[in-house]
Amino acid sequence: MRIKEALILSILAIFFATLMQTSAAAPLEVPLPSTYLYVGPGGFSTIQEAVDAASPGDVIVVAPGIYHENVELYKENITIVSENESNPAMVVAADPGLPVFYITANNVSIILLHVTGANNFSSAILAENVNFTAVMGNFIENSTYGVNLVNCSYGQVVYNKIANNEFAGVRLFHSMVANVSCNYFWNNSLYGIYAYNVTTSWNINNFIGLSDTGIKYVHSEGYQALGNCIVNTTYGIAVSYLFYGDILENDVISNSSGNGISATHAFYLGIYNNFVKDYFKGIYVSDSAMGTIAYNYIFETEVGLSLRYSHHYSIENNTIAWSETALYLTHCNTTSVQGNALLQSCLRSIYACEVQEVLFARNQVNTSSCGFYLYFTNSCAVEENVIFNHTSGIHLYNSTYLDIHGNCLLACSIGIFAEANSSYNFIFLNVFLNNSQHALCYDSYNTWNTPEPVNYTYGDQNYTNFLGNYWDDYEGPDNNHDGIGDVPYLIEEHNADNYPLMFIP
Repeated sequence: MRIKEALILSILAIFFATLMQTSAAAPLEVPLPSTYLYVGPGGFSTIQEAVDAASPGDVIVVAPGIYHENVELYKENITIVSENESNPAMVVAADPGLPVFYITANNVSIILLHVTGANNFSSAILAENVNFTAVMGNFIENSTYGVNLVNCSYGQVVYNKIANNEFAGVRLFHSMVANVSCNYFWNNSLYGIYAYNVTTSWNINNFIGLSDTGIKYVHSEGYQALGNCIVNTTYGIAVSYLFYGDILENDVISNSSGNGISATHAFYLGIYNNFVKDYFKGIYVSDSAMGTIAYNYIFETEVGLSLRYSHHYSIENNTIAWSETALYLTHCNTTSVQGNALLQSCLRSIYACEVQEVLFARNQVNTSSCGFYLYFTNSCAVEENVIFNHTSGIHLYNSTYLDIHGNCLLACSIGIFAEANSSYNFIFLNVFLNNSQHALCYDSYNTWNTPEPVNYTYGDQNYTNFLGNYWDDYEGPDNNHDGIGDVPYLIEEHNADNYPLMFIP
């Protein structure tokens, strides 16, 4: 029996390429082969016969053809590989209620096969209670689960095409150190990748399409998703009860009614550099804490980024455009929203409902019905934002104890609109330019200057005084030339800027 040297080299090349390119998983133990066992003409008639005859370290080479089997791999250090990559051996479940390959030994590899036909809640490839399983370069289809790793460690599922499975393309259950990378998933009904109670895992450079959810992780920790492309799914990446995870640089693109990236009960989660388009909510986070959402690009969603019942979050340097509402926060506290570009939202750029101790700073808020809509919000700071071309730049509804300063409000119908007892707010050092009406108040009583005197320089002279805001239509005098107008800028009967600025701060 002749085994081409090229076959040997191709097997080893796949192993070493996988270990180098996926960059994250612990190395597989790859022993040098001692014997080649051939399944096909002149050799064993079934794969199971070859397994029964194999010794640790052996390679079983399978000739092209169709094999109806349920193979149990109970010996360690066994590799099964198709002889012909362009015409792979097809292994079909003889009993559809059992796995096509059932792995119960360590260091088993399945390479370049076509595996199919395990239904009735069974798996094309099932590994239980083992270490160092490698599933590489296979076509896996038409089963309940494509690849199912249960109570496994150091598993690799890489470079496979996994399609048309009923529950999930890959399922990880009570496992650790799992690498699922560089696979092509298509039309796996519920999930491309599903993981429950998994510690330390990577999903890198997968393509996932036509599933209800692209990637789902539950009760897991140490998770990283990097460089995946997910299309035509109801939900892109969904995690819950996750500790210490990063969702990085994924393309999540779909026409869908669900969420691009969603996280519930997640702690210490980072969501960075993702591109999300055409979902109902681009990024959705609920009941979570201690996370960062930064440098994401979110386009054409109903809600760009939603944060609910979550605390100690940092939302920074994201770009959100062409959404109904760009940023939606409700029942959150101790959170910072800084450096974001929120562009051309239909309704609101930022909607905040019942939030406390949130810092909104240095955001570019451009073109919507309302720039900031703060509803029953208190003890927050809105500072140094550029708020341009809105019906109302900042709209306060029953919001109190806010610090609104250093903002530039321009080309709005109303710069700041306070109503429904939005009182006890300090509004100072803002610049009002080219608004139809700079400020409007109903049943609200606010202070339109600094809380206390401050030191400042005007005309090469140093002064100490309260400072108000700059209004481009203020026409009062400054007889003592201290940079503060001598006549208050009247907003309405109970609201006036008593220290209007003659200069742009």
